[in-house]
Amino acid sequence: MPLIDTLRLKTDLVGAGLDEKPAAIAEALGRADTGQLATKEDLHAVKAELYRAL
Repeated sequence: MPLIDTLRLKTDLVGAGLDEKPAAIAEALGRADTGQLATKEDLHAVKAELYRAL
């Protein structure tokens, strides 16, 4: 499941009266490599590790 539903975002942007440029940005976000993004769980694990190191 993508982090952002880019089709819905594009539809919402165009439906709100914005031109295709913001919609193209939404499509580009959908093609972006999100494999290296940290999840909330990743951040919690790092935070816990930092606390243990103190």
